[in-house]
Amino acid sequence: MKLLVVLLSAASLLVIQSCGTQKMEVEDVVALTDTSVVVIHRYGTNNQSMLGAGFIIESSGLIATNYHVIKDAERIDVTLSNGQTYPVIGIVDFNYSDPGYPDFAILKIDAPTDLPALPLGDDKKLRPGESVVTIGNPIAYTHTPSDGIFAQLHRMDSINYVQITAPISPGNSGGPLLNRYGEVVGINMFHDRRGQNLNFAMSVQYLKDALTNHGHTVRFTVNDVLAMQKKRDNELFTALFTPAETVLHALPARLENVSA
Repeated sequence: MKLLVVLLSAASLLVIQSCGTQKMEVEDVVALTDTSVVVIHRYGTNNQSMLGAGFIIESSGLIATNYHVIKDAERIDVTLSNGQTYPVIGIVDFNYSDPGYPDFAILKIDAPTDLPALPLGDDKKLRPGESVVTIGNPIAYTHTPSDGIFAQLHRMDSINYVQITAPISPGNSGGPLLNRYGEVVGINMFHDRRGQNLNFAMSVQYLKDALTNHGHTVRFTVNDVLAMQKKRDNELFTALFTPAETVLHALPARLENVSA
């Protein structure tokens, strides 16, 4: 059994290494990259769970996803395409999911074998009308591929996005946006409900910059990130109170004293 796992892993690595060398049909892109897509389970207060997607970016067990997929997590599990599940042992880097922040996280799992990592491409090389592929877990339908075309690059709230027509639904967040070479060019994020086929992925450049600037070493525990998020939430909540609101909060007490 162990030999079979090793052989499958080796075959996956050879397949992934072939990505980026030649343009492929959509079905070949899916066949070559699906083993690198993972299911991310976030467990929060009272063990409430949320499901999202992610993808392997380093064979030693680095997983990329959106930060909002793991936000407020007390525990995070990652399920590989072979069905095996591993706990996240640390976080290499992350950024908040608030407007103006690149919404990503790089997770670390301790897998026993080398994992099939996806190559990171360049979204700026995409041409309008070019075919793109997404793989994710929409509404818990795991490892669902879809295709569409690249429309244009957008900059919203100081963040660079890739606009595509390939569908993005809840559960797709954190999955890879792939070009026809099998390279990651974005992290699938959201769709604009005001229209049809208006879907967006965050530029892959944020991941590349994070790996260049901070390396591949675990810097935070899951509890560290949870504590930082709670502190940030408290600071933002406190900042919302104005002197006028403070007065309004005092009114019920004053009225109670008068009626007494």
